[in-house]
Amino acid sequence: MKCFYVLLESIYFLIHIKTKLKYYDLHIQPSDLNELERTVSFAKNFGFEGICLAYPVGREFKKFTDEIGKLSAGIEIFIGGILNGSGDARKESRKVLKDADIVLVDTCENNNAPKTWEVDVLCRPEHSARRDFMDQKDSGIDHVMAKLMAERCIGMEINFADILNSSGVKRAMIMGRMRQNVHLARKYDAPVIITSNARNQWEMRAPGELVAIGKALGMTDREAKNALSKNPRKIIKKADDRKNPDVIMRGLEVVKWGQLKPCEKRMWGWY
Repeated sequence: MKCFYVLLESIYFLIHIKTKLKYYDLHIQPSDLNELERTVSFAKNFGFEGICLAYPVGREFKKFTDEIGKLSAGIEIFIGGILNGSGDARKESRKVLKDADIVLVDTCENNNAPKTWEVDVLCRPEHSARRDFMDQKDSGIDHVMAKLMAERCIGMEINFADILNSSGVKRAMIMGRMRQNVHLARKYDAPVIITSNARNQWEMRAPGELVAIGKALGMTDREAKNALSKNPRKIIKKADDRKNPDVIMRGLEVVKWGQLKPCEKRMWGWY
C-alpha cells in the first residue's frame, strides 16, 4: 500500500511538471516611469510569464508607451490603457487601442463598460457601489453585467492593492464585496483575474501569494490559479486576435490569403 501511494505521488509530480502554469499580472500601475526596468525585473524573479504595465490615458500616456518600448526583458510585456469609466467607454476604448494592447476601465460609474467589446478588464468594480443593502452587498456587479462580461470575455478584477492599502471596517467591506463578485462570476462563468495593481516593486506579490488571496475570497484552488493563468491568457488572446489581420471575426479566421490581402486591420467591429 505504501508503494502504491509513492507511485501516485510520483505520477502527480510528473503531471504537475508537464502542466506547469504560466502566471500573469494584468494590472501593474507604476508611479515612477524611471523604475520600469526594476519593476519588470521583480516580476520576472517572482516567476510571472507576463505582465501588463498600465497607465491612465492622458497627456503622458504616449511617453509611457515610448518608455515601455525601450524595455528589454525575458517576459511578455503588455501595454494597458486605463479609462476612468465616466465617459463613453466604446468611443474612448477605440481611441486607446491605437497605442495600448489591453483596455482597462477603472471604477465604472455606468453600465457601458460591460456592454463594450473593446474593454478587456473592469477594474475595482466594488468601488462603484454606493451603499450595501440590508440582505446583500452592492458589489458594483449584477447578474446582467456578469452575463455580458462572460459573453465579451471582460475580466472581473480582484485588486490586491485595495486590500493591502485598507484596514478595519473598510477592508472588511471591500473583501465582502469581492466575495460576492466571485460568486456572481462563478454562477455566470465570467472570467475573474487577480492583480496586484502595484505602484512600485515593493507592492508586487508572487503568484502564490495572490492565489492565497483568491482562496481567502472564497475561490477554490483551481479557480484562484485560473485567475492568474487561464483567465488572463483568454484576455491576452482576445487582444492578440484584435490585432491579427487573419482574424475576421470571432470564429472566422483566414487560413491562407490569396492575391487580395487586407490593407489595414480593423481593431473593432470584427466580432
